[in-house]
Amino acid sequence: MQNAKENFIANSRKTVASTNEDEIGLLLPKDKLWKSQIDNFTTDEKIILMHLFYQNRAQIKQPEFLKFIMITGGFFDSQIFNKDYKNSKLYRNLSEGPKYFKSKAKRDILTSLKHKIAPFKMIVIQHKLDLELISANLQ
Repeated sequence: MQNAKENFIANSRKTVASTNEDEIGLLLPKDKLWKSQIDNFTTDEKIILMHLFYQNRAQIKQPEFLKFIMITGGFFDSQIFNKDYKNSKLYRNLSEGPKYFKSKAKRDILTSLKHKIAPFKMIVIQHKLDLELISANLQ
């Protein structure tokens, strides 16, 4: 009985160790590059992406949708679950999109987002970003 218990514990440790190795970065160099690019997106940039996605969701194909999910990740704002969810900063930012920002900040964030999104080849979003940037430059 003692041997069975020791074997179980030893196997459990091996499983945990191999899981931790997977989690801590035995990623391929190409995967590390994508992950580092995804990690560079700011919260405001992710919110603008969500806004543009929501406005153009019918035009977005599955590969772009999967890239969108990887880039935007998840947010936690418990106010979104309350009756007064419209008072949530996340909700307001998402509703207004680029309009939430003042002109210089808007241009800066749209320009940064345009450069960061380019390697992902999200054509619909890139086109909408170009239009938003043109509009921001006219203001």
